[in-house]
Amino acid sequence: MDNNDLIKAYLKEYSIVHTKEDTIELIKNLISKKDIGNLPNKLAEIGVEKLSEYTSNIILEDIRKNEINDSRKIELIPLIVANNMIVKDSKESRKIKISSKAFKRFLFATATLLVAVITTSSYKNTSKEEETKCISDNKNNINLDYVNTNTISRIVSNHYMSLINITNDLQKQIKKEHKRIIKIQKARMKKIESAEKKKVLYDFKKRKTINDILKRQKELEKLGLTEEDKLYKDCKLSAPLQWFIYEQATVSGFPADLLFSTIDTETMGEFNSSGLESYNPSYNGDTSKDSYDLGLTQQNTNSALLIFCERYGVDCNDSDEYNMIYKLMRDNDYINVVSCCLEYKELSSRQDSFDPIEYAGCYNGGALWRTKKISRAYVVRFENSYYGKFTKYHSIDSVNKAREKKKKNIKVLKKFKSNSLYQNSK
Repeated sequence: MDNNDLIKAYLKEYSIVHTKEDTIELIKNLISKKDIGNLPNKLAEIGVEKLSEYTSNIILEDIRKNEINDSRKIELIPLIVANNMIVKDSKESRKIKISSKAFKRFLFATATLLVAVITTSSYKNTSKEEETKCISDNKNNINLDYVNTNTISRIVSNHYMSLINITNDLQKQIKKEHKRIIKIQKARMKKIESAEKKKVLYDFKKRKTINDILKRQKELEKLGLTEEDKLYKDCKLSAPLQWFIYEQATVSGFPADLLFSTIDTETMGEFNSSGLESYNPSYNGDTSKDSYDLGLTQQNTNSALLIFCERYGVDCNDSDEYNMIYKLMRDNDYINVVSCCLEYKELSSRQDSFDPIEYAGCYNGGALWRTKKISRAYVVRFENSYYGKFTKYHSIDSVNKAREKKKKNIKVLKKFKSNSLYQNSK
């Protein structure tokens, strides 16, 4: 294990049993070349000069590696510069030692400029003529990679380091670069928030239990989705519910538009049947065959409800269980949507291929729907909805495609939220 690894292991172990503040204070003392009590023998043998150099390099490496840095790490840079850095002038090829006390005061006075220099400058987007390279010799000097010449030239005058007054022009530059940093940070946070949201949205899967359905409901509703997140902006259904419809239709093998159009048709475009029950008397006067159509997709108690109970292990002969499912089917849109998918799945077993018109007819009037005037009228409304309003999701997006999108956003999160040196600190 080399010296860097020894120090990293020591800091990690120290952070587990100490507070963040204590860990930062220890790092400051190491960089400042102070004697540390109870330091492991292997580290003590390295000496305070080398410990400062190695610890500084670890911090700088961590800052370069991470897209978004903890402000506590950034605040360590003045100590690193004051204790270790030597600037090499690229034109004269001679080293200039920074006055620790003077430069430390200057860096603290222009903290936002320092952050801008370290976090925004890169050899990838600046030319060689615009760069001064901060190099390391084999002793006590730290390699900061590249800093901007236009900035450093205001500090270096006549090829020697001197403390200068902060001019109005430099103050404007500081503010400008600081605003740029804030803009970059906000953009990164926006990407993180977007990836977090999409990771949840594209978690397409069948919900195997009633509790799984209700848990998924909470997950989607906690995302804080807005009107902009809706699949169909003009549809009155909420964004979380629209995404749930998309998910459950997809994992069931149907276009999401089939469900959207069904709800639109059942409610005459109002999407207002949640919590409602419609009474259906039997045609032959046998009240035992009376039924109710429940909730958002008007699930029938003599058919769809029984299919749902069988799939989710509900005993319909148990009045308590039946009443619980009855109320959920009527009042909970997420349970209702799953039941609708199950009913369409049942219909598909009797069809040779997917025909949205045939599915809609059977959904309303059974296999003989064409002989029923009310069912034919229902199908006309459905057809206008399916081909006139809901046309974006006619094709079935595979579950695998959703999984790929989920994996993509997980990768984005790993990129922007990589482990920092202090993540395990209390």
